[in-house]
Amino acid sequence: MKKLGVTSVKEKVRKTKLQPVNTTYKQLGEQLYYHDYLTELPNHFMLEERLFEELDNSRGTGSKFAILLVDLKRFRVVNMGLGYLGGDRVLIEVTTRLKNCIGTAGDLFRRGTDELAIILSVRELEDVSRKANEILNALSYPIIVKGKDVFVSPRIGISLFPKDGSTMDELLEAAGTALCEAKKDGKSSYYFYQNKSFSREKWNQFQMEMDLHKACERKELVLHYQPKVNLKTGEMIGVEALVRWEHPKWGLVPPGQFIPIAEESGLIIPIGEWVLETACIQNRKWQKEGINMVMSVNLSVKQIMQTGLVESVSRILEKTGHDPSLLELEITESVTSNYEETTYILKELKNLGIKLSMDDFGSGFSSLIHLKDFPIDTIKIDRSFITDLKKNSIDETLAKTIITLGHDLKLKVVAEGIETKEQLQILQYIQCDEGQGFYFSKPIPASGIAHLIDKIKEQFFQEDLRLKDVHSAVTTKKKHIDEEEREETLRKLTAGVAHEIRNPITSVKGFVHFIEQGEGKQEYIDIINSSIQQIEEYIDKLLLIGRSKPNLKRSINIQSLLNKVVKGLESTAKLRGVHILLQFERNIPDIPCDPEQINTVFQQLISNSLGSMLNGGTVRINVGSINKNIRITVIDNGSGMSKGRLEKLGEPFYSNKEVGTGLGFLLCNQTVREHGGHIKVATKEGEGTRVEVILPVSAEEIIL
Repeated sequence: MKKLGVTSVKEKVRKTKLQPVNTTYKQLGEQLYYHDYLTELPNHFMLEERLFEELDNSRGTGSKFAILLVDLKRFRVVNMGLGYLGGDRVLIEVTTRLKNCIGTAGDLFRRGTDELAIILSVRELEDVSRKANEILNALSYPIIVKGKDVFVSPRIGISLFPKDGSTMDELLEAAGTALCEAKKDGKSSYYFYQNKSFSREKWNQFQMEMDLHKACERKELVLHYQPKVNLKTGEMIGVEALVRWEHPKWGLVPPGQFIPIAEESGLIIPIGEWVLETACIQNRKWQKEGINMVMSVNLSVKQIMQTGLVESVSRILEKTGHDPSLLELEITESVTSNYEETTYILKELKNLGIKLSMDDFGSGFSSLIHLKDFPIDTIKIDRSFITDLKKNSIDETLAKTIITLGHDLKLKVVAEGIETKEQLQILQYIQCDEGQGFYFSKPIPASGIAHLIDKIKEQFFQEDLRLKDVHSAVTTKKKHIDEEEREETLRKLTAGVAHEIRNPITSVKGFVHFIEQGEGKQEYIDIINSSIQQIEEYIDKLLLIGRSKPNLKRSINIQSLLNKVVKGLESTAKLRGVHILLQFERNIPDIPCDPEQINTVFQQLISNSLGSMLNGGTVRINVGSINKNIRITVIDNGSGMSKGRLEKLGEPFYSNKEVGTGLGFLLCNQTVREHGGHIKVATKEGEGTRVEVILPVSAEEIIL
């Protein structure tokens, strides 16, 4: 994975102080008033002035522009975990990446602690989507701070002039509303403001925060409960408490609208305590009615990191008389910013006798690390694996893998987001322990829970009568999976495995960085870094094998594509003393292909040739037509391949005597076959290799 370093904050301050002072106090005051000292970006005051200018200009010329509000998820957690100096380093690197991404297309501003704003000149809506995707990609790489990989997950809210407003306030509010929707997604994403979905009057963020301060006092917050069902017996074994806000003016406010505000403002602490105490009181009422269930309550990052959390939970248990063994606290992997402290707090909570659950398991980078160190009792499979359970065989495979892993570690496994009978039946078949979702019931007030107990059990037994038939149907289906589906499953599973392998590599890199600060011998560090690079290259190839089928709807000029590939390899060729010679016949027709995938094929093949040429030489690439195909031949006078390696070509392998793993050619062969073509190889050890790629010129010749 690509790693980008960060500028030292101290170095940045030092350079700033050394600048010659040739400005007046008035100019200096204006500079400080309109700019952020840390990032040197224009601040919210300058943003307002620039917006006024942009509005005047756009009204006069009829041009369009967009406002993008970029929020950095968990940035406050980064500050808590790495200290404010570490947080400053992250913010400076984010600023650098965004500047490079935006270029001359717009202006970047720092609007708040963890929020930036962009004014972007646009012609079409696609321009904004493209730039938003570029921003997400630019911030997807980890930032190294204090030897640790820090990931920032950007959420972007977008408004457009004149579509979403004609004044500065309207446009900023629209972008802010869209940003709230992006935050609800929970992942890196961007949202455009939609008039039909949102109401400026309804979701006034400032007013919402003010009213939220009084919501507890006015008893406007209520709890709804969603059942958890034992998928073997149909018994309701627990409920999850979910907070709702019954606003006197707006009605029932969705949690996705007010929970982010509560977290940002710190109100989540008192609200969280109220939720826990109210849920415990309600469960005690049910127990007195003969209903014994586990009560699940969510804990946010801020709650876990607050001083006195364990004491607060203990006090509420004692005050309500709630049995600790019937209380389950749910956490997410976003609690890992201060790993050692989090582990200590969770163990202290566990010592109270309560249960701990890992929510959204499988959705992030470090889930397996959590299972190793956190005292977890239950894992909840992220709903993203459940949504397409019937349609996508890889989701079923991954869900089954998580369930097997959980059972091997003596953990209970819960599936959330069950909405259909088919999803339930598949989860029963792959032996998931518990489930919750709209198929059983949406979250409802406490008064309706008792009625649901018998209803769900009756519903479950109706489904259970058909459970054997489901087993038979699924088994029969699996026996008749054709080769293409098997290959598709394999490639996607390969990609999933590769993503998981990245986790220990990230840890090793942090360890290497730590060694670099000590007395370790440089040659050892060089060897470790070289090994890590080889592993990463191997993983990249695994991920490429797991990519989607090629898009063959475009016709590509092969000459332009090869020229681009060769240009990208010129520096490598020059270092090795190799000359790359391209020769084309006249009137070479365009070919239907996925340009990115074919680009990767020839990058790999030509790189193989360059790697085999230890003493310089020439790589010749000849392109010509043959029948209804084109033929691209790559010829080198390098070291060639042994007979044994040639026989295993196209299979993964490892040998101490030869370079590589074989995955590169495996990928090339797979890609060319998917394009309706084939590859031929002729080689002689010590003399060189000739690789011939045949690709059809007509989509009609391609059979996938």
